[in-house]
Amino acid sequence: MFYMDESNLERQKDEIEALAAIYTEEFKIVNGENHIYELEFRKHQGKSTLKIILQITLPPLYPKESPPMYEIQAPWLKGTSRQELYNALESIYLENIGEDILFMWAEKVRDIMEKEKPDSEGNVSDISNCETDFKSHKEPLLPCPRISHGETITDRKSTFQAHLAVVSSMDDIKAVRQNLLSHRKIANATHNIVAYRIQNKIGTFNQDCDDDGEHAAGGRLLHLLQILDVKNIIIIVSRWYGGIHLGPDRFKHINNAARSILQSEGFLNKNAK
Repeated sequence: MFYMDESNLERQKDEIEALAAIYTEEFKIVNGENHIYELEFRKHQGKSTLKIILQITLPPLYPKESPPMYEIQAPWLKGTSRQELYNALESIYLENIGEDILFMWAEKVRDIMEKEKPDSEGNVSDISNCETDFKSHKEPLLPCPRISHGETITDRKSTFQAHLAVVSSMDDIKAVRQNLLSHRKIANATHNIVAYRIQNKIGTFNQDCDDDGEHAAGGRLLHLLQILDVKNIIIIVSRWYGGIHLGPDRFKHINNAARSILQSEGFLNKNAK
Protein backbone atom coordinates (compact mmCIF):
# COMPACT_ATOMS: atom_id res chain seq x y z
CA MET A 1 0.00 0.00 0.00
CA PHE A 2 1.29 3.48 -0.85
CA TYR A 3 1.38 6.15 1.82
CA MET A 4 1.22 9.86 1.16
CA ASP A 5 4.67 11.34 1.75
CA GLU A 6 4.15 14.59 3.70
CA SER A 7 6.52 16.58 1.48
CA ASN A 8 4.74 15.28 -1.63
CA LEU A 9 1.41 16.22 -0.11
CA GLU A 10 2.57 19.76 0.68
CA ARG A 11 3.97 20.22 -2.81
CA GLN A 12 0.77 18.90 -4.37
CA LYS A 13 -1.33 21.30 -2.27
CA ASP A 14 0.87 24.25 -3.25
CA GLU A 15 0.77 23.31 -6.93
CA ILE A 16 -2.99 22.85 -6.99
CA GLU A 17 -3.52 26.18 -5.21
CA ALA A 18 -1.30 27.86 -7.80
CA LEU A 19 -3.23 26.28 -10.68
CA ALA A 20 -6.54 27.36 -9.18
CA ALA A 21 -5.24 30.91 -8.87
CA ILE A 22 -3.82 31.05 -12.40
CA TYR A 23 -6.72 29.31 -14.16
CA THR A 24 -9.64 30.69 -12.18
CA GLU A 25 -12.28 29.78 -14.79
CA GLU A 26 -10.64 26.71 -16.31
CA PHE A 27 -9.71 24.79 -13.14
CA LYS A 28 -12.04 22.34 -11.41
CA ILE A 29 -11.68 19.84 -8.56
CA VAL A 30 -13.26 16.59 -9.74
CA ASN A 31 -12.53 14.50 -6.65
CA GLY A 32 -10.40 16.10 -3.97
CA GLU A 33 -10.13 12.96 -1.86
CA ASN A 34 -8.66 11.02 -4.79
CA HIS A 35 -6.64 14.02 -6.06
CA ILE A 36 -8.42 14.27 -9.44
CA TYR A 37 -8.52 17.67 -11.14
CA GLU A 38 -9.51 19.12 -14.52
CA LEU A 39 -8.45 22.03 -16.67
CA GLU A 40 -10.90 22.90 -19.45
CA PHE A 41 -9.77 25.29 -22.16
CA ARG A 42 -12.14 26.76 -24.76
CA LYS A 43 -11.58 28.69 -27.97
CA HIS A 44 -14.23 30.16 -30.27
CA GLN A 45 -13.67 29.50 -33.98
CA GLY A 46 -16.36 30.72 -36.35
CA LYS A 47 -19.61 29.08 -35.30
CA SER A 48 -17.80 26.37 -33.34
CA THR A 49 -16.33 26.28 -29.85
CA LEU A 50 -13.14 24.30 -29.54
CA LYS A 51 -12.76 22.56 -26.18
CA ILE A 52 -10.02 20.47 -24.64
CA ILE A 53 -10.03 18.97 -21.15
CA LEU A 54 -6.89 17.85 -19.33
CA GLN A 55 -7.87 15.57 -16.44
CA ILE A 56 -5.08 14.93 -13.96
CA THR A 57 -4.81 12.38 -11.16
CA LEU A 58 -1.97 12.87 -8.66
CA PRO A 59 -0.56 9.61 -7.25
CA PRO A 60 0.90 9.55 -3.71
CA LEU A 61 4.50 9.58 -4.99
CA TYR A 62 4.12 12.65 -7.23
CA PRO A 63 6.19 14.72 -7.76
CA LYS A 64 9.25 13.05 -6.22
CA GLU A 65 9.01 9.62 -7.84
CA SER A 66 5.91 9.21 -10.00
CA PRO A 67 4.37 11.15 -12.88
CA PRO A 68 0.80 12.41 -12.75
CA MET A 69 -1.78 10.31 -14.59
CA TYR A 70 -3.66 12.19 -17.26
CA GLU A 71 -6.50 11.95 -19.74
CA ILE A 72 -7.15 14.20 -22.74
CA GLN A 73 -10.74 14.81 -23.81
CA ALA A 74 -10.81 16.49 -27.22
CA PRO A 75 -12.70 14.71 -30.03
CA TRP A 76 -11.33 17.21 -32.59
CA LEU A 77 -7.70 16.34 -31.78
CA LYS A 78 -6.97 13.36 -33.96
CA GLY A 79 -4.28 11.01 -35.20
CA THR A 80 -0.75 12.35 -35.31
CA SER A 81 -1.69 15.62 -33.60
CA ARG A 82 -3.08 13.77 -30.60
CA GLN A 83 -0.04 11.50 -30.43
CA GLU A 84 2.27 14.53 -30.61
CA LEU A 85 0.52 16.01 -27.57
CA TYR A 86 0.93 12.75 -25.65
CA ASN A 87 4.62 12.71 -26.58
CA ALA A 88 5.04 16.35 -25.54
CA LEU A 89 3.49 15.77 -22.10
CA GLU A 90 5.64 12.72 -21.52
CA SER A 91 8.78 14.61 -22.62
CA ILE A 92 8.00 17.41 -20.17
CA TYR A 93 7.88 14.86 -17.36
CA LEU A 94 11.06 13.08 -18.43
CA GLU A 95 12.94 16.38 -18.67
CA ASN A 96 11.70 17.49 -15.23
CA ILE A 97 11.59 14.31 -13.11
CA GLY A 98 11.00 15.21 -9.48
CA GLU A 99 9.75 18.71 -10.34
CA ASP A 100 6.27 20.25 -10.36
CA ILE A 101 5.06 19.97 -13.97
CA LEU A 102 1.30 20.63 -13.96
CA PHE A 103 1.62 24.25 -15.07
CA MET A 104 3.90 23.19 -17.96
CA TRP A 105 1.40 20.51 -18.95
CA ALA A 106 -1.49 22.99 -18.81
CA GLU A 107 0.34 25.51 -20.98
CA LYS A 108 1.28 22.83 -23.53
CA VAL A 109 -2.36 21.71 -23.80
CA ARG A 110 -3.57 25.31 -24.18
CA ASP A 111 -0.85 25.99 -26.75
CA ILE A 112 -1.99 23.01 -28.84
CA MET A 113 -5.56 24.32 -28.86
CA GLU A 114 -4.53 27.88 -29.70
CA LYS A 115 -2.59 26.64 -32.74
CA GLU A 116 -5.58 24.70 -34.12
CA LYS A 117 -6.69 26.21 -37.41
CA PRO A 118 -10.30 26.31 -38.67
CA ASP A 119 -11.17 24.84 -42.04
CA SER A 120 -12.11 26.95 -45.09
CA GLU A 121 -15.60 27.52 -43.66
CA GLY A 122 -14.32 28.49 -40.23
CA ASN A 123 -15.42 25.24 -38.60
CA VAL A 124 -13.54 22.57 -36.68
CA SER A 125 -13.93 18.90 -37.42
CA ASP A 126 -15.48 16.98 -34.57
CA ILE A 127 -16.51 13.32 -34.63
CA SER A 128 -19.51 14.02 -32.40
CA ASN A 129 -20.96 16.34 -35.03
CA CYS A 130 -21.30 13.41 -37.44
CA GLU A 131 -24.17 11.99 -35.41
CA THR A 132 -26.76 14.39 -36.82
CA ASP A 133 -25.99 13.21 -40.34
CA PHE A 134 -26.12 9.56 -39.30
CA LYS A 135 -29.50 9.86 -37.60
CA SER A 136 -31.06 11.70 -40.51
CA HIS A 137 -30.54 8.66 -42.80
CA LYS A 138 -30.66 10.97 -45.82
CA GLU A 139 -27.55 9.31 -47.29
CA PRO A 140 -27.45 5.64 -48.33
CA LEU A 141 -25.66 3.39 -45.86
CA LEU A 142 -21.93 3.05 -46.54
CA PRO A 143 -20.23 -0.33 -47.03
CA CYS A 144 -19.50 -1.40 -43.49
CA PRO A 145 -17.19 -3.83 -41.67
CA ARG A 146 -18.88 -6.65 -39.76
CA ILE A 147 -20.30 -5.38 -36.47
CA SER A 148 -20.49 -7.68 -33.44
CA HIS A 149 -22.95 -7.07 -30.63
CA GLY A 150 -22.24 -7.99 -27.01
CA GLU A 151 -24.44 -9.30 -24.24
CA THR A 152 -26.55 -6.74 -22.41
CA ILE A 153 -25.90 -5.69 -18.81
CA THR A 154 -28.90 -4.40 -16.83
CA ASP A 155 -28.75 -2.63 -13.48
CA ARG A 156 -31.62 -0.68 -11.89
CA LYS A 157 -33.48 -0.46 -15.20
CA SER A 158 -30.49 0.90 -17.14
CA THR A 159 -29.19 -1.35 -19.91
CA PHE A 160 -25.73 -1.37 -21.47
CA GLN A 161 -24.61 -3.11 -24.67
CA ALA A 162 -21.30 -2.96 -26.53
CA HIS A 163 -20.81 -3.13 -30.29
CA LEU A 164 -17.44 -3.81 -31.93
CA ALA A 165 -15.97 -3.74 -35.44
CA VAL A 166 -12.49 -4.17 -36.90
CA VAL A 167 -11.53 -0.96 -38.71
CA SER A 168 -8.57 0.35 -40.68
CA SER A 169 -9.61 3.87 -41.72
CA MET A 170 -11.77 6.84 -40.81
CA ASP A 171 -14.16 5.76 -43.56
CA ASP A 172 -14.66 2.51 -41.64
CA ILE A 173 -15.32 4.51 -38.45
CA LYS A 174 -17.96 6.62 -40.20
CA ALA A 175 -19.57 3.57 -41.80
CA VAL A 176 -19.82 1.68 -38.49
CA ARG A 177 -21.38 4.63 -36.69
CA GLN A 178 -23.75 5.31 -39.56
CA ASN A 179 -24.89 1.69 -39.78
CA LEU A 180 -25.36 1.30 -36.04
CA LEU A 181 -27.37 4.50 -35.77
CA SER A 182 -29.59 3.40 -38.62
CA HIS A 183 -31.13 0.97 -36.12
CA ARG A 184 -33.90 2.74 -34.27
CA LYS A 185 -33.20 1.08 -30.92
CA ILE A 186 -29.52 2.06 -30.94
CA ALA A 187 -30.25 5.55 -32.27
CA ASN A 188 -32.70 6.04 -29.40
CA ALA A 189 -30.18 5.04 -26.72
CA THR A 190 -29.57 7.73 -24.10
CA HIS A 191 -25.84 7.57 -24.87
CA ASN A 192 -23.74 5.88 -27.55
CA ILE A 193 -20.22 6.13 -26.17
CA VAL A 194 -17.44 5.72 -28.73
CA ALA A 195 -13.74 4.87 -28.61
CA TYR A 196 -11.47 3.70 -31.39
CA ARG A 197 -7.78 3.05 -32.08
CA ILE A 198 -6.23 2.61 -35.52
CA GLN A 199 -2.51 1.90 -35.85
CA ASN A 200 -0.92 3.72 -38.78
CA LYS A 201 1.82 2.34 -41.01
CA ILE A 202 4.51 4.27 -39.12
CA GLY A 203 3.36 2.83 -35.80
CA THR A 204 1.51 5.84 -34.39
CA PHE A 205 -2.17 5.69 -33.48
CA ASN A 206 -5.20 7.52 -34.77
CA GLN A 207 -7.40 7.30 -31.69
CA ASP A 208 -10.32 9.26 -30.36
CA CYS A 209 -13.45 9.05 -28.26
CA ASP A 210 -16.88 10.61 -27.84
CA ASP A 211 -18.78 10.84 -24.53
CA ASP A 212 -22.14 11.43 -26.28
CA GLY A 213 -23.34 13.26 -23.17
CA GLU A 214 -22.01 10.78 -20.59
CA HIS A 215 -19.26 12.98 -19.14
CA ALA A 216 -15.78 11.36 -19.22
CA ALA A 217 -17.14 7.97 -20.38
CA GLY A 218 -15.49 8.15 -23.81
CA GLY A 219 -12.09 8.94 -22.32
CA ARG A 220 -12.40 6.06 -19.86
CA LEU A 221 -13.37 3.71 -22.69
CA LEU A 222 -10.41 4.82 -24.80
CA HIS A 223 -8.10 4.40 -21.80
CA LEU A 224 -9.33 0.80 -21.47
CA LEU A 225 -8.39 0.12 -25.10
CA GLN A 226 -4.99 1.69 -24.47
CA ILE A 227 -4.13 -0.31 -21.36
CA LEU A 228 -5.32 -3.53 -23.04
CA ASP A 229 -3.27 -2.55 -26.12
CA VAL A 230 -6.03 -3.41 -28.58
CA LYS A 231 -5.82 -1.77 -31.97
CA ASN A 232 -7.70 -1.36 -35.25
CA ILE A 233 -11.10 -1.54 -33.59
CA ILE A 234 -14.00 0.69 -32.72
CA ILE A 235 -16.22 0.03 -29.71
CA ILE A 236 -19.54 1.74 -29.15
CA VAL A 237 -21.30 1.16 -25.84
CA SER A 238 -25.01 2.01 -25.88
CA ARG A 239 -26.74 2.94 -22.65
CA TRP A 240 -30.48 3.11 -22.24
CA TYR A 241 -31.16 5.09 -19.06
CA GLY A 242 -33.79 3.57 -16.79
CA GLY A 243 -34.60 6.60 -14.64
CA ILE A 244 -32.41 5.69 -11.63
CA HIS A 245 -28.99 7.30 -11.21
CA LEU A 246 -26.23 4.69 -11.01
CA GLY A 247 -23.39 6.95 -9.93
CA PRO A 248 -19.90 5.53 -10.58
CA ASP A 249 -21.40 2.09 -11.30
CA ARG A 250 -22.30 3.28 -14.79
CA PHE A 251 -18.61 3.50 -15.69
CA LYS A 252 -18.07 -0.01 -14.35
CA HIS A 253 -20.86 -1.34 -16.57
CA ILE A 254 -19.55 0.53 -19.64
CA ASN A 255 -16.08 -0.97 -19.15
CA ASN A 256 -17.44 -4.43 -18.36
CA ALA A 257 -19.57 -4.39 -21.52
CA ALA A 258 -16.50 -3.42 -23.54
CA ARG A 259 -14.27 -6.03 -21.88
CA SER A 260 -16.87 -8.71 -22.43
CA ILE A 261 -17.13 -8.14 -26.18
CA LEU A 262 -13.33 -7.88 -26.50
CA GLN A 263 -13.11 -11.24 -24.73
CA SER A 264 -15.81 -12.90 -26.81
CA GLU A 265 -14.27 -11.66 -30.05
CA GLY A 266 -10.83 -12.97 -29.06
CA PHE A 267 -8.95 -9.67 -28.68
CA LEU A 268 -7.92 -10.26 -25.08
CA ASN A 269 -6.77 -13.78 -25.91
CA LYS A 270 -4.62 -12.43 -28.75
CA ASN A 271 -2.92 -9.95 -26.46
CA ALA A 272 -2.31 -12.61 -23.83
CA LYS A 273 -0.19 -14.67 -26.22
